[in-house]
Amino acid sequence: MLPHSDPVHKVTIIPRGMALGLTMQLPTDDRHNYLQNYLDTQIAILMGGRIALKSFSWAQMSTGAGNGH
Repeated sequence: MLPHSDPVHKVTIIPRGMALGLTMQLPTDDRHNYLQNYLDTQIAILMGGRIALKSFSWAQMSTGAGNGH
């Protein structure tokens, strides 16, 4: 939904490996350098996942949003 983000490729709630569920984004083209607005968008996406986890589990944080891929 953010203007400078990569499109969503897959969303799953099925556990895979150590992840209990994930949202996967794939870039539309290869990048060799990154613009500031792309990096700001990536930070916003990762922090959004962290906030969603905190909202879901209230006061207790877990390692669910600890892997920023």
